[in-house]
Amino acid sequence: MIALNLEVIYRFSPAQRRGNWTPFLGAGPALIFVHQSYQSGRQISFGNFDYETGFNVLAGMQHRRGYFAELKTSLYSGPAPRLWLIFGYNF
Repeated sequence: MIALNLEVIYRFSPAQRRGNWTPFLGAGPALIFVHQSYQSGRQISFGNFDYETGFNVLAGMQHRRGYFAELKTSLYSGPAPRLWLIFGYNF
């Protein structure tokens, strides 16, 4: 699966900050290319991709030092995952 997520994220102002954490919200379209076949042995074919579209919605919190947690869901997307819980670091 290859997914291009074209999301826009809104970070709330520092006045709405709770301690060291700042909330954010986001949404945007997802372009998803999926290949769902498998051949036995070591030969894997990537010649036939299926195309799906979706719409992602997300919410999360980011720490001043760059750590963040995000909950994302994908709406209207066929075989793609529906819910993600993401932890990461922005530098």
